[in-house]
Amino acid sequence: MTISSLRAGVEGRVVGDVHSGLHSVFHRQVIQITAVEDVLNAVEYARVKGLAVAIAGGRHAMGGQQLAHRGLLLDMTGLNRVLYIDEERGLLKVEAGIMWDDLIGAMASSRWSIIQKPTGADRISVGGSVSANIHGRVLGRGPFVEDIESLEVVDARGCLRSVHRGDEFFSYVVGGYGLFGIVVTVTLRLQKKHNLRRRVRAASLADLVVTMRSLLEDGHEYGDFQFNIDSHSPQFLTEGILASYEPVGHYPFSREPSQKVLSESQWKELLTLAHTDKAEAFRRYLAHYLTTEGQVYACDTMQYSTYLDGYHRELDKELGKPRGTEVITELYVPPERLLRFMEDCRELFIRENADLIYGTVRMIRADHISYLAWAKEDYACVIFNLHTEHSAAGQFKNASIFRRLIKIARQHRGSFYLTYHRYADREDLDACYPRFAGFLKRKQELDPEEIFQSQWYRYYRDLYRD
Repeated sequence: MTISSLRAGVEGRVVGDVHSGLHSVFHRQVIQITAVEDVLNAVEYARVKGLAVAIAGGRHAMGGQQLAHRGLLLDMTGLNRVLYIDEERGLLKVEAGIMWDDLIGAMASSRWSIIQKPTGADRISVGGSVSANIHGRVLGRGPFVEDIESLEVVDARGCLRSVHRGDEFFSYVVGGYGLFGIVVTVTLRLQKKHNLRRRVRAASLADLVVTMRSLLEDGHEYGDFQFNIDSHSPQFLTEGILASYEPVGHYPFSREPSQKVLSESQWKELLTLAHTDKAEAFRRYLAHYLTTEGQVYACDTMQYSTYLDGYHRELDKELGKPRGTEVITELYVPPERLLRFMEDCRELFIRENADLIYGTVRMIRADHISYLAWAKEDYACVIFNLHTEHSAAGQFKNASIFRRLIKIARQHRGSFYLTYHRYADREDLDACYPRFAGFLKRKQELDPEEIFQSQWYRYYRDLYRD
């Protein structure tokens, strides 16, 4: 692909995010990337034409960080090869557009496995995971930055750079939301494949922190707590399902045919119930999860997630409801403040009649590597997935709830994840991300022409200019 072919490329297209469906943006051109040379040519073309460049993979991000109005959108999903697996050192080099399920499938015959991937969906790119510095359900470990050995990045000058841990530029790119360069290859640290046994129990939030620390001490490697979403229940947010995974046996193994798994139709039923009868949805989900106690999984395929693309359009039609989707927010508090934090969230949700569809608590270790670290210390991570009607009133209501949740987290010495939405105000940004102004300054120093942009970036850049 050359500059002349880019000039004659695909006409403009409206592209939006997959999950919330709230951000649809017109791009001057959408370019399908299939080789590193395509990225180099696209950046050179953007520099010549004075265009902004946004980068997209699975498009699950919800705050507009992969979209830039009237700019170029680079669709990285064609840059999806496994380049090599170092079977001696446990390293894997992949192109950045590869999706997590394709990566795991490509490693089926290896004795190595990934350590963590995003939860909730599999069709998320590895490059996007670098830019967002994701985390999974792993216990006793920091975010994805810990798993990255090195990167290859096309910077704002259009140069291909090898970037290693310890490099200053590495700290900007990982968790930099695509604003410092385009990740084209990722070299990951791996773990030896092994089996895990799932342990499941009904649990109380009051005991959760102590219990999860005990599980970690006992060698459990993954775990999370999924809480009751029924606001009419006395156990709303305070009781739930604790699932953890302990190493067992040897790899490989044959899955027992009697293993309990939810079918696609059962997932659809649960989604419907989460919108119509939350008590029954939680009862069924708890009942199913308890039947999986003791089941054995491989440490990589255990991390697969079921995500039903476009489920809300079908659901809205079935229920006769106006257009809506779920919007996620993620809050962080010191573990010792988790119970009080959740009590305050419970009060807010009941008062505002929030439509909570799903929620979970995980634990994360501090990130001391990325410049704009969201895990500034060891945190309890709380995810709320709220149904949001796409009407002006529906969006306004939930924007207000999300802003209030951030302020509640701050009251408990906590923070929030930056790019699930754009509802944080300047005061919250300064308090939770004291490096944010420096992040913007460094961005403009390394990319003075602002080649790499997004709707999310433009919003907060302009907020800091005012």
